[in-house]
Amino acid sequence: MKNLLLLLILLASLFSVRAQEIKLVLPTGNSGVLYDFATTKDEKYTATVSGNTLVLWDLRAQKKVFEKRLGGGLDMQMKSVSISDDGNRVLITGSGGSFLVDVQSGNFIINSSTTYYGSCFSHDQRMVYFNTSTDLELYDAFTGKMAKRIS
Repeated sequence: MKNLLLLLILLASLFSVRAQEIKLVLPTGNSGVLYDFATTKDEKYTATVSGNTLVLWDLRAQKKVFEKRLGGGLDMQMKSVSISDDGNRVLITGSGGSFLVDVQSGNFIINSSTTYYGSCFSHDQRMVYFNTSTDLELYDAFTGKMAKRIS
């Protein structure tokens, strides 16, 4: 009787115990110091820059959706990172250059060796602004052509 009771308890406990799920997690993010990041207004995407690599993350899906190597050295010091509201364009300025990247095509819209001290998208997302030590430069956010320089 004692053995039967032990067997019943053992069987009951086997059905109530769940096995842990084993997951292999590999590092797939930025490989160095994270210099800066920017997030879309709807908080769906975040762009990060580490060394000379731009990574775009889908925060809702919790996965990397885009990666691009930038110019400049691995020691490129970031000054600013901006992302368009739709997450399709990322604007980066740093000591190694200034870049506007089209995430959909993977191409540079602007790829300049000029060091700017800051950058941002216009309110309507059609222009990007770069500031030099003395001027403000406005560029078309889709073609990369300079529209105006304000001194």
